[in-house]
Amino acid sequence: MTAAQKHVQPDSAVTRDAPDLSAMVDRFLATGHPPAQPQSPDTVTHELSLSTPAGWRDGSSVDLRVHQRGDGPAVLLVHGWRGQATDLALLADRLVAGGYTVWMPDLPGHGHSGGEYLSLPLAAAALHATQALAGPFAFAAAHSYGGAGLVQALATGLQVQRVALLAPPTHYGHFARYAAAQAGLAANRLPEWLDALSRTIGADPDTFDMRSQVRGLAQPALLIHSEDDSIVAFDAVQAVAQAWTGARWWPRQGLGHFKLLRDDETLHELVEFANGQ
Repeated sequence: MTAAQKHVQPDSAVTRDAPDLSAMVDRFLATGHPPAQPQSPDTVTHELSLSTPAGWRDGSSVDLRVHQRGDGPAVLLVHGWRGQATDLALLADRLVAGGYTVWMPDLPGHGHSGGEYLSLPLAAAALHATQALAGPFAFAAAHSYGGAGLVQALATGLQVQRVALLAPPTHYGHFARYAAAQAGLAANRLPEWLDALSRTIGADPDTFDMRSQVRGLAQPALLIHSEDDSIVAFDAVQAVAQAWTGARWWPRQGLGHFKLLRDDETLHELVEFANGQ
């Protein structure tokens, strides 16, 4: 038995000898759509229809829910993979108390939004749709996968004055290759896999290279990452911070991938940065 065959589960839709590329694409993009959590009582939720790429698994459009709180300059908060807007509730509370209007989309396949699948281009499209509703943002903060979606949106014209990224994955193509290896796909079939994924999401996954994307950005930026993060490589995020002209790099310790969203010092620093300090 080959090493590739050993990684294939008996109940998988992928055959032992030739993993099914369509099934791999489905698994790669499927969010699992965890149950939606209730919003704060002062929240206004907007319902939008977001167009999807041709042949998208959820149909020609998905329902997008965007949550709004507060009164003042607009700020954008973006959750991560298999998360939802409420993941950033503690930061939202502080920004609302500080005089901002907070806009928090549930990305497609997440929270109160519709769909079961998500790609980085679709995440970026959701942020552009949010801006069409809210107007330009004084500040945006995003966690994990949401950070990659935010950078893609910035690279395609999203208007944000100041940006904070918390533990963002930095290269979609690299992650796609990792997923292929985990599925037991032979190396010589990687071009087929990447082509199948490209056709589905409407873009080449290798174009989502954050270190290259941020070289064209000029906004003040704050990048935060904990060295013990077991999900996103610390060195990769540090390289992005170094490539982003004028960005501030803040390495942390002992906060893993998710505790950043609940850490008092991190929350304080994000609000200070939003205030221009």
